[in-house]
Amino acid sequence: MSLNKDKSYSDIIHIIIMHKPLIIFFLIVFSTPSYAYVDPGTGSIIISAIVGFFAGIGFFIKKYYYKIKNIFIKDKDNGQ
Repeated sequence: MSLNKDKSYSDIIHIIIMHKPLIIFFLIVFSTPSYAYVDPGTGSIIISAIVGFFAGIGFFIKKYYYKIKNIFIKDKDNGQ
């Protein structure tokens, strides 16, 4: 029996979306502690990554903000 791949993928995605609260419930209830140690170096790497992520988003928005702004504003050097 051959299944249509597109249909089977959409069925899996539909099942995941429809049962998301149930999946989250089972992950929370049946999870086990990891007993992992996060040292200060790892913590600073995580903080640096978060700060870098938001700085990158800020520069990205700033770059395209000025490009879009320059489209709508006349260039003062070209004259009227």
